Amino acid sequence: MKHLILIVVFLITVNTPVLASDCDSCDTAEVLAESYGLTAAAIEKLKAVELVHLEPNTKLMHDRWYARLNGTVAVHDAPHGNVTRIIEDGFNFVTVMAEQDGWTQINPNEWILSESASTSNYVISSFTGFFYPEGQLDYTLAWALVNMYPSKEPGGNPSEQFERIDRYDLLRIFATVEVDDIRWYQVAPDQWVHQHRVAKVLPLQQVPITVDTERWISIDLFEQVLIAYEGERPVFATLVSTGLPRWPTYEGTFNIYIDRKSTRLNSSH
Repeated sequence: MKHLILIVVFLITVNTPVLASDCDSCDTAEVLAESYGLTAAAIEKLKAVELVHLEPNTKLMHDRWYARLNGTVAVHDAPHGNVTRIIEDGFNFVTVMAEQDGWTQINPNEWILSESASTSNYVISSFTGFFYPEGQLDYTLAWALVNMYPSKEPGGNPSEQFERIDRYDLLRIFATVEVDDIRWYQVAPDQWVHQHRVAKVLPLQQVPITVDTERWISIDLFEQVLIAYEGERPVFATLVSTGLPRWPTYEGTFNIYIDRKSTRLNSSH
């Protein structure tokens, strides 16, 4: 069955600036006239949704050994053999197939000096996304991208009076306020975080006209979030890491004609 992937940059504001006194569903006593966002009482009234997370497949994650290349690396046709190509300095990773007397095999008939690479299996993340709940949510979901302390007000300094938010923590965004052209998101009563420190999950409100399959995927290059859909319904969301300027992820609509659980790739694929 043909599937489809849609890669775009979304600049969508889901949560608009909200004054506490603008909360239609809140009693007057529950809001502070000169504060932003929702009060603890107002947040408590919002519908809580329990999310189901995908379990990481640790066996698949560690079925091979990865290494990062250190600078420009010469590739040989055998240990102590002839140089067949040069891998320029960059964000380059290889799969280790074998090691022999200070040499590392990275492909059939391709070897590099072992000192040219550093093991990177320890950085493999066990992060997984979640199955998107059915129905309309009362807030926007997001992931923390870094360890951080929230600020007491939009534009304020991080405060250790709050519990630290760790990378990959799932957050709920209740309101958005702009300060000096920077968006600040309310994630708890009187707790605000900078827009660049979170990745928001923003399902599309309608199926793009370029989508002609029941199952399709959108990738938000701005938020770095992938969402899988069945028709109009989002069913799964997770973080992604798209291309760097030298190896960009191009915008557009692309068809998927084959999928594999595991395969070998290189920069020519």
